[in-house]
Amino acid sequence: MRKFFGVMMIVLGIVGGLWVGVWWGFVGGIVQFIHGVNPVNAGDIAWGIARVFILSQLSGWVICVVGVGFGRALLERR
Repeated sequence: MRKFFGVMMIVLGIVGGLWVGVWWGFVGGIVQFIHGVNPVNAGDIAWGIARVFILSQLSGWVICVVGVGFGRALLERR
């Protein structure tokens, strides 16, 4: 049972990291940037750029590393 939960944590960590990094950070940042351009809003443009270049990579990696780390800890525990 522990092996099953370990593998599930690894899979959920990878999928969660990809979802947060790609969908929330990258796509959401581009959408926020586009919405800030039409009626010019410097705050939305800046946060959109920050989400694309910084937050999408950072948040995706953190979630992926935490999920895979917990999953490996469950698999290697005796």
